[in-house]
Amino acid sequence: SFARTLQTKAGIDSLTVHCRRREAKHNGAPDYDAGKRIVEALDIPVVVNGGIHSRENARMAIERTGASAVMAATGLLENPCLFEESESGMGSSSSNGASFQPPNHHLDPAWIDLDFCTRYPPPSALYLQKHLRWMFRSKLQPQQGMNGSSSSISKRKFG
Repeated sequence: SFARTLQTKAGIDSLTVHCRRREAKHNGAPDYDAGKRIVEALDIPVVVNGGIHSRENARMAIERTGASAVMAATGLLENPCLFEESESGMGSSSSNGASFQPPNHHLDPAWIDLDFCTRYPPPSALYLQKHLRWMFRSKLQPQQGMNGSSSSISKRKFG
């Protein structure tokens, strides 16, 4: 297999595998069985990616594939506190166990990303546009209601 060739001929020390096919993009189900076959074929650490949107997803991906670790991309863009120790997975815990969320916690990662892009410009502005879209997707994308109707931030009444 190609992964085995990378290990034996190119001498890679680890490999990260996205468990979705290209045509599935970000919405298809990850193929963790394919990830498992790669893990079993190699003698190096393998990190799997795809569909990691919670701690439970991460644990399940490691259990199903035998991977050494997981990598989360869009899950962390949507929720930068995804792997925090709080019960909700949002914010961090204070010393007395109370959950803490900084003001405008959804904006903080955007400012960090903008600052990073100022210091290290990406090859294209599309990189930043894509990151920002994922960061604010849950806030701006229409949500399906119980009756099938959609509501979005643009339809809400303010004031």
